[in-house]
Amino acid sequence: MVDRLADGLERGPEFRRWLGRRVRFCSSLVDRITTGTPPRDVRAALGGVSGTPTPSLTVTEPQALWAIEADPAELRATFPIDVLPSR
Repeated sequence: MVDRLADGLERGPEFRRWLGRRVRFCSSLVDRITTGTPPRDVRAALGGVSGTPTPSLTVTEPQALWAIEADPAELRATFPIDVLPSR
């Protein structure tokens, strides 16, 4: 898709060379369960806490899995994949 978009660029061939040297496209998967919208009274209470209306509020589990198809050593060099986020 990116190559096709480059067709419309004046510097498309140069952009393609840069992509080949500097950019990796990795397949990824994020696993997260979204259970739905909480009852109206819960949404109203949460809206009062945040100070903004929450008509599209949804309930989800905390993010726990992000799978990236790539060489682990390359990923570690790019960002800390073995570090759990602070809560």
